[in-house]
Amino acid sequence: MNEKELLRRLVEVNSFTGNRDGVREVGRIVEGMFHPLGFSARWIGDHLALEKGGAGGPRLLLVGHLDTVYPENFAWREEGGRIFGPGVCDMKGGIVVMWMALAQSCPPDVTLLFNATEEGGCADFPPLLRSFVTPATRACLVYEPGLEEGSKTTVVTERKGSGRFRIDVAGRQAHSGHSHEKGASAIRELARVVERIEASTDRARGVTFNVGTIEGGTTVNSVPGRASAGLDLRAWTPADFAWGRAQALGLSGDGSVPGTRVEVTELPGYPPWPGNEGSRRLGELACALDPMIVAGRRGGGSDGCHLWDLVPTLDGLGPVGRNAHVATGKDPESVDPGSFAPRAKLSVALFRKLLP
Repeated sequence: MNEKELLRRLVEVNSFTGNRDGVREVGRIVEGMFHPLGFSARWIGDHLALEKGGAGGPRLLLVGHLDTVYPENFAWREEGGRIFGPGVCDMKGGIVVMWMALAQSCPPDVTLLFNATEEGGCADFPPLLRSFVTPATRACLVYEPGLEEGSKTTVVTERKGSGRFRIDVAGRQAHSGHSHEKGASAIRELARVVERIEASTDRARGVTFNVGTIEGGTTVNSVPGRASAGLDLRAWTPADFAWGRAQALGLSGDGSVPGTRVEVTELPGYPPWPGNEGSRRLGELACALDPMIVAGRRGGGSDGCHLWDLVPTLDGLGPVGRNAHVATGKDPESVDPGSFAPRAKLSVALFRKLLP
């Protein structure tokens, strides 16, 4: 198969984070792609490690993920010089770039790790990922998509942290007509909490709070006894991230609506990946190898956020994409098919520089 055929095969399997069977099927396809290159597969829970034994010298760690954000796939189509489909850039396209690069030049000491639940956040993959870093690990390369920046395309050397929280409000249910005064509206309290936390956003510092999901109540004619919301925190620096985390967790306690109680639970997320010398040097190397590359920071989290403090890490090495996580409208997630070969060429050049 060529790269487009492999991409389509991966993309047409629905691997929404919650669809475990679909994620495993993508993992089996990935096994089959890399087996002829000498990689042996090892499943660790739902996560996939592909390992190639070597001479025991310096190693590279390549990282990707198997899941997507789409509960239902939207149709693959090719139009206007682009390919549209769920995961074409984020990050099934990245898997294809890995394969293309390693098919051209496969270092003797390299490990590939694929997260099964990256999009939803997970507690078990970060420690697993860190356990693969040894004193022999020269660098970690992450294959999230690149983006267009003017006439150039990007790689990533730092990222915002992504904190995730669940807000639960308990109230007191009552009939909305004859006993309204006996109720304590959890939805009313949650509305106040949402306004309070989102008002803490400080864009000048790069700290944002976003309530992205909300639900509650049972029927329109009942005072709601429960409500909940999903909260997302983003911040560039560890200090700002810690401040934002304290704001979120500080919402817990008695509500301002009498009879209500707020509880905040922290969920798995991604710590900030601040600017650092190791990533900066890798970014400079990528720019030197390809004059059409620019290195910089990005607001979304990735598994690179779990590694930068252990080993020099470079991200955004996948194909050049657009509108990741978008399924609707005329311009959903897409990828530039002409970017696969240059991105694979960049990876090959990085392999040769990092493992001479």
